[in-house]
Amino acid sequence: MSTAKTWDVAYEWKAILVMSLAFGLVGIDRFILPPLFPAMMKDLHVDYQDLGNLVGILGVAWGVSAIAIGSLSDRLGRRNVLVPAVVIFSLLSVLSGMATGLVSLLVIRAVMGVFEGPVASTGVAVAVEASHPARRGMNNGIFQCTVSLFGSGFGPILATQLLLFTTWRHVFWIVGLPGLIVALILWFVIREPATLHAQRGTVAAPRAPLSQLFKHRNVPLAMVTLLCAMTGIFVLSAVMPNYLVDYVKLTGPQMGVITSAIGFGGALGRSRPYGGADGGVR
Repeated sequence: MSTAKTWDVAYEWKAILVMSLAFGLVGIDRFILPPLFPAMMKDLHVDYQDLGNLVGILGVAWGVSAIAIGSLSDRLGRRNVLVPAVVIFSLLSVLSGMATGLVSLLVIRAVMGVFEGPVASTGVAVAVEASHPARRGMNNGIFQCTVSLFGSGFGPILATQLLLFTTWRHVFWIVGLPGLIVALILWFVIREPATLHAQRGTVAAPRAPLSQLFKHRNVPLAMVTLLCAMTGIFVLSAVMPNYLVDYVKLTGPQMGVITSAIGFGGALGRSRPYGGADGGVR
């Protein structure tokens, strides 16, 4: 095992920073729709049920692809999965601003979920590989908190402030374009596992069968816990903007600030350092 003196700390922090930016953009592109929805309803002739379907279809696609496509990075390489995924979901965010109706927007958001999911699963692998064992828990907390910080925190404020100057279509374009820059940075920064093992003089661990993962108590426990947590968060993030505007009668900017509390609170919870040397739950 490499010691702290031989560990590439510079790469560790560069990898965590760029992956945090990428995952933060995933959060913005995913959660920007609900705060924009009050402005979209009249143009696209959609209702609250359609809002639920739009949020739900992206979430389902995300979950399935995180397993299916994310695991491909073990064979194809981290960059070969991450870079195309970030480019495509960013372009799909731009395309969301060109939607002409519910069906086209549903298709766009579903495909977006397919390419956002692998960023989450592959990003965790990159964070683990880049981090010194003593910092795995903390670094994964930093990486994962950005989806809440950017998406549900800064996202509603950004969306509602931009709506004071432009249309909801242009907002989708604005938030989608930075992903192309981050994808380029990912290509030059992220190293493949084989390169890391060669530099550290270690041997890659054999790939464990999926069935073996469920023998660890923390895996099913974490799945159930996350299912309960995400069910509440996704429902609140989806319906809160319309509730505050349509029923509480707040202005758009007021709605954005109040809705952002969900994201800022989530980021504080996610970023709390956890785990021991193996990054496991304690």
